[in-house]
Amino acid sequence: MPDGSYQLGAFHVQVRGERCEYLGRLAGSVLTLDRAVRNVMSFAEWNLQHSVMLATGNPARLIGARRKGAIAVDNDADLAFLTSEGNVMHTMIAGRMAAES
Repeated sequence: MPDGSYQLGAFHVQVRGERCEYLGRLAGSVLTLDRAVRNVMSFAEWNLQHSVMLATGNPARLIGARRKGAIAVDNDADLAFLTSEGNVMHTMIAGRMAAES
């Protein structure tokens, strides 16, 4: 998320670097899911497969999203293609490649 001013509910917050602040206090996170996966790989020394399961399969199962969190017949084809280091290369939404930004 680029630096700047954003609306967060009823608050106008400022994003600077890796912080989201309201009146100089921490107001939220700008952590992306791919960065979270890389953090787990680095800090916990987990491999990519286990780190991705932590970020996808476990939350989907927890909230009962039966068509998410795993690659399987009849599941939604919402996929992120990652390098072995956990960096996003491509994204697929509903079986179609998303536009590159």
